[in-house]
Amino acid sequence: MDLTTSLIGFGMIVAVIILFVAMKASNKSKERKRFNEISKIAENYKCKISQLDSCGNFIIGIDEAANYMFFLKKDETQEVEQVINLAEIQSCRIINSGGAINNKSGNYHVINKLALSFTPIVKTKTDIEFEFYNADSDTFMLSDEIQLLEKWKAMANSKLKKN
Repeated sequence: MDLTTSLIGFGMIVAVIILFVAMKASNKSKERKRFNEISKIAENYKCKISQLDSCGNFIIGIDEAANYMFFLKKDETQEVEQVINLAEIQSCRIINSGGAINNKSGNYHVINKLALSFTPIVKTKTDIEFEFYNADSDTFMLSDEIQLLEKWKAMANSKLKKN
């Protein structure tokens, strides 16, 4: 009886480990595919990605020498490809829209949208948004998006000051 229980327990542990390894390999494969896709976009602009981050269903990268930022977001229904020449941008800010929910168990802040918004130097052009998260269309939960927004906003504004 004890041997059978031990074998079943060991088998379950091995199955869980195999599942985690398979998930990790799948995520690495998806990340590598997204990197290749954003690298091809950069090549179309004679650029090379020097720094990038990936989270959820998006990837963002920059060619620091050429001063271009690249953004790719893919899900089951759509693919968004965006490129910005930072020489044409005045400022970058974070959009964090949402609202408060109050109920008996407490007050909560709900995030509906997270994006980087780039304001062009030319006043007649509209702002460009790299949408990291949208509660209406994204099916995943937030993880590192807010930290990545802060990082990329700081990086963009640092590049804009040098211009």
